[in-house]
Amino acid sequence: MDSSYNFHRLLFCYLLILTFSLSCIMADERDIRIALISDMHYADKPNLRGRHYIQSLEKARQAIATFNKNEADFLVLLGDNIDEIDKESDLTSLKSIDKVLGQFNGERHYVLGNHDLGSLTKEEFLDNSGGTGEAAHYSFSRAGYHFILLDANFRQDGTEYSRGNFEWTDSYIPAAQLTWLKNELELSRSDGKKVIIFIHQMLCDTEIEYHAVKNNDEIRVILEQSGNITAVFQGHYHQGSYKKINGIHYVGIHPMVVGDTNAFAELIINRKGKIELTGYGRQPGMILKD
Repeated sequence: MDSSYNFHRLLFCYLLILTFSLSCIMADERDIRIALISDMHYADKPNLRGRHYIQSLEKARQAIATFNKNEADFLVLLGDNIDEIDKESDLTSLKSIDKVLGQFNGERHYVLGNHDLGSLTKEEFLDNSGGTGEAAHYSFSRAGYHFILLDANFRQDGTEYSRGNFEWTDSYIPAAQLTWLKNELELSRSDGKKVIIFIHQMLCDTEIEYHAVKNNDEIRVILEQSGNITAVFQGHYHQGSYKKINGIHYVGIHPMVVGDTNAFAELIINRKGKIELTGYGRQPGMILKD
């Protein structure tokens, strides 16, 4: 075997390694595009107080078509995916809306809202939806970011929401979940990852207290002490909202269910640091600045 053959073989191996390394760098530097829908409240029942329940099915189709066209990486549903009637009807609603959402070309992550649990247990909701997660709160990572889904569907006495055993104004995150959250934040900080949090009820809304998690002050302290939280995305409050508190963006996504017009969004995280929310329909867009 001559030296020329060995040289060309080594050159091929070098080029192969270089190509692989460049592809990894490019993959790490590409944008992350996150599809967001909140408060579909889908149900087969008449309109009430401006909520067009049954129209959410077609609105969801429109949103999914947009997300697929834009090649969104994953979809997060921010809760109140259905609106309660009774157990049988709610399971039918969940399967119908999930069939539409299943046309999305990527993972689906479901945050649970209070209306999702009006006639169902958390296990029944999760078992009958096509979400990636197998629990009501969990986390996952993508390209230098750690994403955390929180579950505030607990009463202040620690009892979890199930089949309507709650008042929607009594929302709480119990100690065990907060311990888990602290561990998640510590691990993400050790790994040098920034964090984005998704939740249904609001962590920032002290002015409209009915929509806020009861121990929101305690939770914000945990987030601020971590030092690596970029933003919190939440639903629940149908006016939409935005606040920046001690360096953390709190963004309330507008509900899909309200009125004849649609509302959904895409969160685009540029690997150079720019974070932009692109809004559709009633959802306004914004740049999330440091």
